[in-house]
Amino acid sequence: MAGCTGFFGGEDGDAPVTEYGVELTDDPAGEEWDEIDYLTTPEDVSPIRYTYANLHAEYLEELGFEVSVRAPSIPQYVDDGFVNREFDIYVVRQLDGWDPDRYLHDAFHSSALADGEVNISGYDNPEYDEMVEQQRRETDLEARRDLVFEMQEQLMEEQIISPILVQNRIMAYNSDRYQNAYSGPEEGLGRFWNFLNIEPTDEGDETLVFSQISDVNTLNPLSPERVRVERGIIKLMYDRLMRIPEDEVVPQPWMAESIDQEDEQTVVVELRDDLQWHDGEDVTAEDVQFTFEYGQEHSSTIESQLEPLGSIDVEDDQTVVFNFDEPMATFESFLAGRNGSILPEHVWSDYPDDLDAETIGEFTNTDDPVGSGPFQLTSFEGGEELSLERFDDYFQEPNIDEVIRIESADTRGMVNALEDGTADMIPWELAPEDIDRFNDDDEFETVDAFMTSIHYACYNMRRHPYDNTEIRRGLAYAIPKQEAVEIATAGTAEVIQAPISPALEEWYNDDVEHFNLDLEAAAQELEAAGCEWDQDGRIHMPPE
Repeated sequence: MAGCTGFFGGEDGDAPVTEYGVELTDDPAGEEWDEIDYLTTPEDVSPIRYTYANLHAEYLEELGFEVSVRAPSIPQYVDDGFVNREFDIYVVRQLDGWDPDRYLHDAFHSSALADGEVNISGYDNPEYDEMVEQQRRETDLEARRDLVFEMQEQLMEEQIISPILVQNRIMAYNSDRYQNAYSGPEEGLGRFWNFLNIEPTDEGDETLVFSQISDVNTLNPLSPERVRVERGIIKLMYDRLMRIPEDEVVPQPWMAESIDQEDEQTVVVELRDDLQWHDGEDVTAEDVQFTFEYGQEHSSTIESQLEPLGSIDVEDDQTVVFNFDEPMATFESFLAGRNGSILPEHVWSDYPDDLDAETIGEFTNTDDPVGSGPFQLTSFEGGEELSLERFDDYFQEPNIDEVIRIESADTRGMVNALEDGTADMIPWELAPEDIDRFNDDDEFETVDAFMTSIHYACYNMRRHPYDNTEIRRGLAYAIPKQEAVEIATAGTAEVIQAPISPALEEWYNDDVEHFNLDLEAAAQELEAAGCEWDQDGRIHMPPE
């Protein structure tokens, strides 16, 4: 659609206008808008993101922009978005979690602005930061919900990000070879519980092979650059005090025998007495204390999340006391979340001093990592294969002996691996054209997983004019959300308007301002921001 912006003569000699109601001028103010650098994933890795990025680009071009959709390799895509911040618009699927704080803090709080952190847009608002801290301290559920709703309304009014859709991911496994598979929200077959529950049939064996896209570059639980597949492996190797149960969304004790809230500012954790590290050492309360003190020192995200935590006391080998300076409503969600992995003090106490790394995030932890989870690493070949074996001293043994992850170059490679027997499972969404084929084959079974993570577009607010609210609102009105659902997901996804997944039903605020495809509204917002259009229909950005 590039260059097809229509314009019509004005009435009684007035200036011509575009079909969206804005005038074309001979001498527009401001510079001609540079080509928009639109960053997305390769089509063969994530066809959904690639599809809706190109749909959005087409409508932007219809408005008078020039757009370059760039789909580099996944490592480059991650580096340019999360580290280098080299983009104008960046589409991601992020922010999975079971508590609204995961969404409202990580994507928008100023503490997450550092390279590698999740505040991709570059939003920096002290008043908003205070609201984040306030909802973290609010232990009254209704009062906290009101704050969370208010924050969503503010973010969407300013379109700091533009939520697009939530997937219902369809995955598949070989049901002739494996049974008792479990699929839950967000990760589907990739959930922790599936690797504990799944077991071979008479035709299967004790080694489960699964195929996924994307390199595994780090096994460091503290790395801010962990992508989804890396987090999936890490959660099998490193355990947590609490986990989200199979059929609930409220964290429950796991490594902990009990977690007691003695008062608003004191939490006592009693560890199980049968916990061991993969090297044979016992897991103790000192490891728990070390983990969170170390995280506060080396991770800006953890430091921010645990800001209310004043001190941690060890009473004996199994008892840890967390002392808070003020109430922390999100503590249990933190313990069950991605930053809750417990680390062995006897291994990590010398990191990163004895490493050739400026920050702990640069440490990949791929050489002999020591965790306490149900599986331990046996081999790692970057870009090819990763093997885990069952840890026999784990307190709840998995039903399989070994897990092997093989890497596929693209979605077609994953599907081929499952069909030819190279792999037994795909814990990754199938392309729409593959779903019916697996449903029609008795050898395989498909499962679905409604996601807690969301697809959204980020605007680089570090650059002019994307720091302008009306500009972002105008760009948002050019996103064809329903069209994206129909074309990119064959109708299996759900359009969203708020920056939290509807899977967190009590926290999702659908009463925020809605932004759906409306190019007239887009043009009005851009014009209100000071944009003008030249006689060729090309848009000029507002003067700084």
